[in-house]
Amino acid sequence: GPRVTIETADGRQHACRLFGRRLRVVCGDVVRWVEAETEGAAGHVIAVEPRRSELARASANGLAEVIVANLDHLVAFLAPAPAPDFALCDRYLAAAEGAGLTAAVVLNKSDLSGAADPTVEVELATYRAIGYPAVATTKRSAHGVDALGALLRGRVSVLVGQSGVGKSSLT
Repeated sequence: GPRVTIETADGRQHACRLFGRRLRVVCGDVVRWVEAETEGAAGHVIAVEPRRSELARASANGLAEVIVANLDHLVAFLAPAPAPDFALCDRYLAAAEGAGLTAAVVLNKSDLSGAADPTVEVELATYRAIGYPAVATTKRSAHGVDALGALLRGRVSVLVGQSGVGKSSLT
């Protein structure tokens, strides 16, 4: 929509409106804005700076639709519940490769019994064998949280995965 929240270099957030019909902003964009008290907003976003990377998906009409910009890293989350969708994980990793991003795989909820399923272990070993870091984590005991932190530190990352795999819980 026409309303966005921007964060300035000092960490303050401002509600803004997009200025111009053709202006499109996605999460991660670096924008230029001007302060202006208007319709409940603190300012207008007037331009989007050139993006250093884009992660896109196919829209309903088959065109590329940018969903997030200026990333370094993609982290694909899996969990024993809901059942891991390795084909979806592969698509995320392929998208990362296509966008020039580094990527990693996280098996969250590793304390659940399904985490020890031999299929899960084989898939994680395969990801590691082809060069993707793969870590197991759980919020309950904080197991693997430090390893996840090391994967994220110093990078602009996007966390992707099925609904319910624990992306928000670990964040």
